[in-house]
Amino acid sequence: MEWRLSEITVPGGATRSIMAPGRVWSYLDNNVDQGSSWKEPNFDDLSWSTGPAPFGFGSVDGLDFGTTISSGIATAYFRTTIHIEDLENIDHFIFKLLLDDSAVVWVNGKEALRDGFSSATTVTHASLAEVSGDESSFDEFEVDPSLFVEGINVLAIEVHNRSITNNDLGFEMSVDAVERLVPANEDPKFEWTSIWQSGELSEFKESIELPAVTKVGRTYRARVRHQDDTGRWSNWSQALQFAATEPSIQPYLDSLVISKVMYHPVAPQAQELLAIPDLEQSDFEWIEIMNIGNVELDLSEVRFTKGIEFDFITGSRLSIAPGERLLIVGRQEAFNLRHGYLETPAFVVGEFSKNLSNSGELVKLSFGAGTLIRELTYQDQYPWPTGADGSGASLVLVDGFGELGSDWRQSVGSLGAPGIDDSVSFTGEAHELLGYALRSELRVQPIHVDGQSFVEVTFMRQINADDALLTFQGSPHLNQWINLNEFKTSELQGVGGLGTAVYQVPQSLGMNFFRVKVERR
Repeated sequence: MEWRLSEITVPGGATRSIMAPGRVWSYLDNNVDQGSSWKEPNFDDLSWSTGPAPFGFGSVDGLDFGTTISSGIATAYFRTTIHIEDLENIDHFIFKLLLDDSAVVWVNGKEALRDGFSSATTVTHASLAEVSGDESSFDEFEVDPSLFVEGINVLAIEVHNRSITNNDLGFEMSVDAVERLVPANEDPKFEWTSIWQSGELSEFKESIELPAVTKVGRTYRARVRHQDDTGRWSNWSQALQFAATEPSIQPYLDSLVISKVMYHPVAPQAQELLAIPDLEQSDFEWIEIMNIGNVELDLSEVRFTKGIEFDFITGSRLSIAPGERLLIVGRQEAFNLRHGYLETPAFVVGEFSKNLSNSGELVKLSFGAGTLIRELTYQDQYPWPTGADGSGASLVLVDGFGELGSDWRQSVGSLGAPGIDDSVSFTGEAHELLGYALRSELRVQPIHVDGQSFVEVTFMRQINADDALLTFQGSPHLNQWINLNEFKTSELQGVGGLGTAVYQVPQSLGMNFFRVKVERR
């Protein structure tokens, strides 16, 4: 007997859900003008509140609030991320909004649509809705796919009330994608071209397990034929048509992270070139993964598919234990030389192909033929840790799953700290948390940059005090504290893991007092 599998092109035009109602968003409802940075992809919204939609206060027809926000405000801000794959095969997106009263929607920092404001209106924090929203039904908008990128996309929404004294405000949203009729830049696929054949099998098999040749969202047909004892083959059987769906990878989504990235190592030193004359800077690159869960994970279907290429089934380890760290490197003999190993350590499981860009790029960790586990688009400029750009430090994951620059810090341990935890754990009492995280008082001074006036605030902190969450705050009169993390401009690392954080707050915000709030992460 023999099996064969073919991919076929099914006429498109289907609509698929990208973001259903009830999404968890980050939101800010303190009635403070956020300027323009809040809608940018790299904005740090870690200090914002989070909750599920619908959002609002008062009574809004058609909305049973998942999260109730502050009343008596003109504008509320919301942010979330959505993941887009096969962007080239999407004809357009459909945004559906249920509003009371008006909103402006931004995708990756660019305006996608406005509902309740004319195109001629310059919308600011103080802008009031020009019309009362039809709170009983969703408004639909067609959005151009050119606003999106493959992978992680940031949606930012500002919802405006009709007046500050208005007794209600509401917001809910969903996103659908309408596919192209025929995939872009791709010839139609027909069944007569197979993508996999089993070859002749001497034993009968009622079913067969396919290798990792299918892609999620694609359509396939499988057929089988048999051979009699005279050598004659039957016709191919009737086709079994199926669409490849996402595999169940929840344990990987919960537990497997990209924990460190050495994307811009120090160039080969003279003594290293004496030992290995053909060394290149990229030979010293490496990436670390970590199992942060409590169950062992099989790596046989795990691979890096963007940025670098590596299939863990070719490596020296096919599983990763809870709490374990594993590395893949640009060149094993270069890694061993720089880190002083006579033999390759057990936590280094193989060499990847390609190399990491020194200026930043997308790195994707996948399951099977491309199902996303983790991805990050690192950069060599703030808010990503700039100390990891050629100084010998690596990027170290601190919080979240690594999509944002604020999820990372630069390493403190020697040569990027591969395979180890270089953080300082907090073991003290609650009142000792401040001393664990901070190493100086705040220094405040007025400065002028490009004709604008700022208050510059600097302080020293322990960079690898990962058990502490720091929030920089300001207040006009000490009666209300406002999060100001977005005004961080840089952080310089000194010896012993000490860093000097620099914030520049516009004087126009009227902040007269500053503090750093320290919480247990």
